[in-house]
Amino acid sequence: MRSSPREESSYQRHPIFDPRRPLWFLLHLVIMLVGVSCALVGNAWLQAVGASLVAAGIAGFVVYVYVARSERIERGLDILNRFGVHAVFPARSVRIRSEYDERCRRMREHLDILGFGLSHLLEDHRDDFADWKRRANVRILAIDPDFPSSEFAYAQQRDLEENSQRGRIRQDVVNLYQALKPLIGSDGGKTFEMKLYRCLPSINIFRIDDVVLWGPYFMYQASRNTPTFLITQDGLLFDRIMGHFEAIWKDPKLSVPPTALEQTVAEED
Repeated sequence: MRSSPREESSYQRHPIFDPRRPLWFLLHLVIMLVGVSCALVGNAWLQAVGASLVAAGIAGFVVYVYVARSERIERGLDILNRFGVHAVFPARSVRIRSEYDERCRRMREHLDILGFGLSHLLEDHRDDFADWKRRANVRILAIDPDFPSSEFAYAQQRDLEENSQRGRIRQDVVNLYQALKPLIGSDGGKTFEMKLYRCLPSINIFRIDDVVLWGPYFMYQASRNTPTFLITQDGLLFDRIMGHFEAIWKDPKLSVPPTALEQTVAEED
């Protein structure tokens, strides 16, 4: 509960009247104890005064607790607002598909996606890719399935961490590239691009215009079962997360075109 400048200065001059301070609590405790003492006296008038003082003390306690609780809630809301956190979901991908679908239908300009194999992106949105290309600039980052080596790749390590079959993420990336390959390029002023990143992934990103749905990766949990945070462009986190994406996308040491998959795709065709 935020006070006006006049109230703030009044509180500073007279802290005894500030319900945010312990002195307020102690004052009303004394008032209540005096009231109890008066109520114990046989005199009817003093008993009436005592009852009033007890009531005033209790009211002071209620105000103290209410103000303290309100300020804690306000501080929490201020933090969420400052960082742009609009919502938190217990999972992502197919389990909150409506959150993605609703925003993709309203998409106007940007779609940036970062993940491991992005298998659910292909399963859920294969039929939307061509429409996305017409309406937005699309950039998709999937993990390079053969980096740093085909014998032990980051993708294989994540297979172990998710308790999945070895090679599953690699196949997911190949399948995604096969589906996206006909769309890659520029058309009508819009671009549709895909790259393979060569760094240790830390978060999943799904940016749609001025919002980002993102979440961490946890050990021994499939990524679709991990929490997802919805943040807006007016908060601090949006720029930090998109800065992370941009750094990977633009640095040739951190991401490369998907041409390395051409041989694998040709063999499967």
